[in-house]
Amino acid sequence: MIKFIGLLTLAAACTGFGIQRALMLRSRVRELSALCRMMRETETLLRFQALEFPELFARLRRTGAFASLPLLDECGRRLSDGERLADAWEAAVTDATRRSALDNGDRAALLDFGNGLGATDLEGQLNHVRLHRELLSDRLRVAEENAEARGKVYITLGICAGVGLCMLLI
Repeated sequence: MIKFIGLLTLAAACTGFGIQRALMLRSRVRELSALCRMMRETETLLRFQALEFPELFARLRRTGAFASLPLLDECGRRLSDGERLADAWEAAVTDATRRSALDNGDRAALLDFGNGLGATDLEGQLNHVRLHRELLSDRLRVAEENAEARGKVYITLGICAGVGLCMLLI
């Protein structure tokens, strides 16, 4: 009886690991999608209200639509403490992505976005935001394809590994 419970636990653990990996892929899709929406909103606020970035980030945070992006809160806090925009963004991205499903390429794209913030005139900023929105949109498309294809594979491998280990131990 105890052996059976142990085997069931082993199979459940392997299956759980596969599900967890699939959920990480889905989480990355959600985060990239929120970042793309944030970039669209940033472009709109810049174009029609010509806000400075500290006010723009404050406005984005107040909407509540980007609550899943802790980097906005961190960046806003650092800006209110007097940090330079590029430094505040870099620190916020580094801190926020440490606890997220974003990969190194996503992190690099966000850091590159921050390097150009506030560096040019309004039209240059709009082009900068548009470029990075398109870059993140491309990364989102690839992430969606990966989540769809690899998510099923991870779950299947988890189940098969659990069953295989159980068969070996019987």
